[in-house]
Amino acid sequence: MASLDSHSSSSSAASDAARLADFQSWLSSLFDQANRQVPDLTLTPTSIKLLHSLTSLSQSRSRASAIVAPDLHQKASKYRAEAARIREILSSAGLGREHLSPSAIASAQAVTEVANFFIGNSQLDIYRQLSLPGSEL
Repeated sequence: MASLDSHSSSSSAASDAARLADFQSWLSSLFDQANRQVPDLTLTPTSIKLLHSLTSLSQSRSRASAIVAPDLHQKASKYRAEAARIREILSSAGLGREHLSPSAIASAQAVTEVANFFIGNSQLDIYRQLSLPGSEL
C-alpha cells in the first residue's frame, strides 16, 4: 500500500508541476504584453490548483472572444451600413436630422444605448451614424 501512496503523491507532484508550468507560461505572457515583470508569488498546492483553474478559464474565454469578435465586427459594419441607408431614406423623405423633434432624438438615443448594451460593441454608435445633434460622446 505504501508504494501506491508514493506513486499517487509523485503523480500529484507531477500534476502540480504541469499546472504550475501552464500558469507561469500564461502569467508571463500577460505580463510581457504589459511590459511588466512577473511578481514573485508564494505557491502552495492549493494555490497552484486555483491559479491553474484561473488560467484555464481565462484561456477559454480568450478563445471564445477570438471566435465571436470577427462576427461582432461584421455585424457592426452591417449596422453602420443600415444606419446610413436609413439616414438617406429619412433625408429623401424630408425627415432629416434637422427635422427631428427633441423627443425623437431622445428616443433614438435610448434605442442606441440599449443596442450598444446588448451588442457590447462601443464602435457601434448609431448617434454618430445618424449624425444626430448631441450624439458626440
